[in-house]
Amino acid sequence: MGYALDKAVFVVCAAQLGGATIDVGTALISTGYAFAATTTKGEALNGSYLVAEVNAKRKRTGLWNTAFQHPVRLLLKQASETMK
Repeated sequence: MGYALDKAVFVVCAAQLGGATIDVGTALISTGYAFAATTTKGEALNGSYLVAEVNAKRKRTGLWNTAFQHPVRLLLKQASETMK
């Protein structure tokens, strides 16, 4: 668990599966049902999560099997418009 500068809370969740520890975030992102978090400049906060997202997008897995605007882009656009 950790805190961002804006006091947002970041938590890493894991599960035990067949004697292995699975990062739930990586599992969700790699199957296309979650997105890698970014900074307000659009830079990945976690390189492993970014790789998982790029692979899911390339394979058109989960949500990537549909056409939509990436939510991080929408959030960054909304934040920049709010700052004006």
